[in-house]
Amino acid sequence: MIKNILSMICKDCLIDQRTNLVSYINCFEGVTVPTLPANLMEFNIATLWRKNVGENTKVRVRYKSPDGAIKDVGQEIAFEQPDKTEHRIQFLVGGLPVEKEGKYSFLIEYKEGDNWKLAQELFLNVKKQGNPG
Repeated sequence: MIKNILSMICKDCLIDQRTNLVSYINCFEGVTVPTLPANLMEFNIATLWRKNVGENTKVRVRYKSPDGAIKDVGQEIAFEQPDKTEHRIQFLVGGLPVEKEGKYSFLIEYKEGDNWKLAQELFLNVKKQGNPG
């Protein structure tokens, strides 16, 4: 069975080519923007998955605004190495529009049969510069 081990929002993900160790740079759970509406800076949603050998699936990230509207962030990504049990997948998110202050979230999902299942929900608090809170 597939399991999401780790998910986070960060500015950069660096993988050392020699050691295969990963560094997650500037992780955050909130942003302050000078004006609204705004487009957020480019960032990554980094994920780590564990699965059984031979198990194949796809993962995706969707974006949920404070009013409940849900949109796709990017493409569906398939696990490409069925003999591996752990997979790191980074989703690059650029220029995401935000209309108002509030709690936005990213729904990290995997496909099981014909259905998408929620593995993790990451929250991103957006506030306008100068507003308290």
